[in-house]
Amino acid sequence: MLAFQTAMLSLPVFLLFKRGVILFRKKKFRWTPKQRPSRKYRFVFLAAMVTAVILVMVVQILKPRQQASSERRFIAEANGPDDIFSFSTRDVVFQDSHIVTLELEARGSPIRFDISLVSGNEKNLLPVYSAPVPYEREDEGRRINFLLGEHPPNPLVVEIVLPLGFEGLLETSAIYNTWDSSIDPGEKPNSENYILSVSKSMNLELHGSYQENSTLIPSVEESTS
Repeated sequence: MLAFQTAMLSLPVFLLFKRGVILFRKKKFRWTPKQRPSRKYRFVFLAAMVTAVILVMVVQILKPRQQASSERRFIAEANGPDDIFSFSTRDVVFQDSHIVTLELEARGSPIRFDISLVSGNEKNLLPVYSAPVPYEREDEGRRINFLLGEHPPNPLVVEIVLPLGFEGLLETSAIYNTWDSSIDPGEKPNSENYILSVSKSMNLELHGSYQENSTLIPSVEESTS
């Protein structure tokens, strides 16, 4: 897009410059047939201008790619007194469904919270009856991602209605795009596009009984880079 805009802006400037040169020559000079510049030099000048425009386009294309490189880091937490990110669940049975209330809270100012339901037995997940935000299915129905958007309240409370017999893994994350030494113990990132994901997960088995503050287990992502 930037390359196209640059080309469109450069073309009128080139044409105006060329027209000005022609008018100036007509007014100030009277070329004789022997003095008139040959076509060879005209073609050289035109080729140089075209080359300059192409170089500007290439630079504009490559520059966003270099800026787009990001540094992603991951921290997987279990329950602990000094957690960066924590969440709790409350489960209420209503007729043939479970009303699951999630409360997510994180230190600092996360740019986003992520919530996903993942099948633990390679089978398709049962449908979500209701959710306050849009969601999408992936991996042939074995994963459901809730689209919470950016700049959420902290803490964030989300209520999801699921069917009886629902089984899966509940994955939650707090996403940061600004480095904070009190949250990320690693070195200060070199890239401006810094992303830190602090994740937790828990088994979610809804068989018709009341559950609260289910036991958390560490996420499968346990590496910090």
